[in-house]
Amino acid sequence: MKTQTNDISETLIEDDDEDQLSLDSWLLAPSPNYITNKNKFYPYSETPTFSPFDLVKIPASLNKLLDHVDYWGEGRIISNSSKQVCGFTNCYNVNHQYKVVSEGIDVNRKIPNRIPIPSYRDCDTSRFIKNDSVKLVTVTKPKINESCAKDIARMVNNDFGKVIIVCNEDDAADLKFIEKELKNKGLVYY
Repeated sequence: MKTQTNDISETLIEDDDEDQLSLDSWLLAPSPNYITNKNKFYPYSETPTFSPFDLVKIPASLNKLLDHVDYWGEGRIISNSSKQVCGFTNCYNVNHQYKVVSEGIDVNRKIPNRIPIPSYRDCDTSRFIKNDSVKLVTVTKPKINESCAKDIARMVNNDFGKVIIVCNEDDAADLKFIEKELKNKGLVYY
């Protein structure tokens, strides 16, 4: 399901969308745009991940927290007319393992600095991101199910972490899961 907003459409995550994602189409997609986006040199942006590769968890040391993880992020998206810009250039992007950039000038390219999840219902990044290791988690236009909420709460740092969710009133029902998980972790939610 998509709703049109000016030049860039908002993609709502639906279970049916997952059926359209495939390893074959993802493998054929062009490399991520590391001219617009900062290359964090994370090895899973262009590697199928649920395979026999050794996994490297980030950050390398909990003495240095990750600055920013964008959940459902696709990197910086610039509309074809260059009039609209959204997304972030210097963060890790959690998204479906076969998802590509959905809009703008980088449409159908691999997502930069991607951290994969196996499905929209199985949002577990613990193989890649250490517990309590992220300073900032952002979610824009959320579809936050219980699995996604648990993963966000798991990764955000107890002492310095923040979760910023950009949504409208129609998304309020999706916020109940993240509110519960952040409260369970002892983090303030408002």
